[in-house]
Amino acid sequence: MAASKKKTIAFMLPSLVAGGAERVFVTLLKEFDRSRFFLHMIVIDPSGPFLSIVPEDIAFHGLGYKKVSRAIPKMVNTIRKINPDIIISTLDHLNLALLLVKPFLPNNTLLFLRECNLTSSNLENGFKNVAFRMLKKRLLKFADRIICPANAIKNDLQINFGISPDKMITIYNPVQVEEIRSHMPPHHPGKPSSVYNIVAAGTLEYRKGFDLLIDVMSIIVEENHKVHLTLLGDGPEKENLRKQIHSLNLSDHVRLAGYQNNPFTYFSKADLFVLSSRYEGLPNAMLESLACGTPVVAFNCPGGIDEIIVDELQGALVPENDVHALSKAIEKQMRSHRHAKGSLLPDKFDAKAVVPAYEKLALSE
Repeated sequence: MAASKKKTIAFMLPSLVAGGAERVFVTLLKEFDRSRFFLHMIVIDPSGPFLSIVPEDIAFHGLGYKKVSRAIPKMVNTIRKINPDIIISTLDHLNLALLLVKPFLPNNTLLFLRECNLTSSNLENGFKNVAFRMLKKRLLKFADRIICPANAIKNDLQINFGISPDKMITIYNPVQVEEIRSHMPPHHPGKPSSVYNIVAAGTLEYRKGFDLLIDVMSIIVEENHKVHLTLLGDGPEKENLRKQIHSLNLSDHVRLAGYQNNPFTYFSKADLFVLSSRYEGLPNAMLESLACGTPVVAFNCPGGIDEIIVDELQGALVPENDVHALSKAIEKQMRSHRHAKGSLLPDKFDAKAVVPAYEKLALSE
């Protein structure tokens, strides 16, 4: 495609913290075809661990604000200066801000919003969330397209927010399977470790349900002391989780390892990944663990979980919030003790399949 025919796309994020939405956009920017697109990235708060992995050949615009609300004038001016064909944005508060200022954006610019969470669950409680949900219900219909990382999110927006299916498209999160596996340590089959290693990862917040997982560990440890859980990530619940671990006498069995630049080493060395979320969108850590060849046990919570686990070789799903069912499923996996480490991730999540879907969407408008 000639340079004059290239489309200009601006990807927008609130920050570059180590989250799933941020990981998705960095991956897209790495993989998008430079011969067909001019790529920009606009970040409200240009800080966070993922800043170091943003591709150097894109146009990067750090606005220098901690809050989206304070950045709105500069955000509008930056967009008008770039004059993109398409804006692709993600995360609720940024998406809502863009909907509010859409009348002030260039007339030719299309607004594509990626809705990464199950909105009805994410904004269920609290006056602020209820008000935000009502405003979102009024404004979301003004987006030009809505990208849903799972069919569950698409169905939620149709049923609970009245969004037309014609406006929405399901495109899964892209996982760079080959790159992930290149960061894994060599696998040398041999004598199994005497300790069964479990890993979990995500922001240490209420919706991730790590408090439930620690309760599960207290049940398992009563029967089997040779089990250990490593929790990767940081967040507001860190101190509460630390206190819970101490109160249940699990200090020898549960470790809070904090944020890790290369979680794939932990995923690949683990015997099992556990997802204990109360609700989800489409959890990247779970996808990445499967790419590392590590099976998953998860609550079948609201979200796209059952769109990932489709084969018993990948692991198992149990009823949401059922601590005893989760402990039984983990114990069953402990008895099986798999050693094969080929990728368990369905091909539909591979970046090689996902990125072309994004490109096709952008070129079709």
